[in-house]
Amino acid sequence: MADGQPDLQINYDQLHKLANDARTLKDNLDNEVPGLSTGISGVRKRSEAIGSQKLSSSLIKFHTAWEQPFKDAMDRLGDLAGLLDGVATKFFDMDSDFATKSSSSLASLILAQWQGKKDEWDRYQATKDLKFTPSPLWDEHGNKVQGEAVPLIPWGTIPEDPGARPTHTDAQSIYNEQHKDNKNVSAPVFDGNPAKTDSQYDESGRLTSQTSKNTSQEGLAYETTTTYKYEGDSERPSSTSTTLKHGDGSTETIETKYTYDSDGQITSFVSDNKFDDPDDDDNDSTSTTTTTPTRDAQGNDTGYTAVSVEDGKETKVEVTNNKTPDGTAIDAKIDNDVKVMTDEDGTVRKWKGNADTDDWTQTEGPGLYEDEDD
Repeated sequence: MADGQPDLQINYDQLHKLANDARTLKDNLDNEVPGLSTGISGVRKRSEAIGSQKLSSSLIKFHTAWEQPFKDAMDRLGDLAGLLDGVATKFFDMDSDFATKSSSSLASLILAQWQGKKDEWDRYQATKDLKFTPSPLWDEHGNKVQGEAVPLIPWGTIPEDPGARPTHTDAQSIYNEQHKDNKNVSAPVFDGNPAKTDSQYDESGRLTSQTSKNTSQEGLAYETTTTYKYEGDSERPSSTSTTLKHGDGSTETIETKYTYDSDGQITSFVSDNKFDDPDDDDNDSTSTTTTTPTRDAQGNDTGYTAVSVEDGKETKVEVTNNKTPDGTAIDAKIDNDVKVMTDEDGTVRKWKGNADTDDWTQTEGPGLYEDEDD
């Protein structure tokens, strides 16, 4: 970081626009020299069509000499467009992943705030008309005086009706709603289109579906949708199904099933992952990941172990949390959580970072996507 600015800034909107401009240029350029694509065969007829045998001969020589180089140039232009868009979509997807997760967390926070207000409103509605009459008293003359009925619960400030459960969340609309009556608060500047989250609930208030979307000003789009299924009256989902649509048109589907213990804590969950690239079948893949949370004697989460199998090859990831529930470091010498990945061939990679935000910095081992043969 320098002067508070990120070390790397990528304008993926500009890259995406350049890629589209390159494609448009390629589509508009004709790899045939004008005058030779007349459909007229024969030297004499072609020269008659052009009006000059000498000019016709020169154009034919020009076409013969430059046809392949011109075609190669068009191929390189197409490759350049693909490269620009590839970089743009990869960085856009990375930003969108953070944005949609933040939007989803914001939706959960807003729902929790609403639920607190709803509980307060319901208590008020249930008790506002409850009254009790004090026992009779006697005045200084010995006369019996009956007290007037008074509220059982004296509500000083009447809570507001929170309205219907919130189902739509985005940073701009929430900010506008929270500060609509405060003209002295300066509105923040939201770059592009802030991520938005839409949620659906069943009659019991359980989340059944949640969709988060992020779009760029130049039309890049990222979307993730998760549906939840429950068994009986359980508040915990028995399974989830997630679909991710990436900026480059590829999709991921993740089907997850959960197992709980008698206390309602997750003992394990199994995810079947499928990746589909509509432009290249060689990029398609399927994998299965089994994740087992780890806990201490008090039942606090201490990390997890995840074993993934893809194309018959196994990868093991172990994450250890280095903090107690109140945020205190367990090992004062290690001011980070730790992640260790072990490949089937024994290659080990290590990271330090934050398990809650999934933000990691590699500390040991070869790069995750490094070609070890080089």
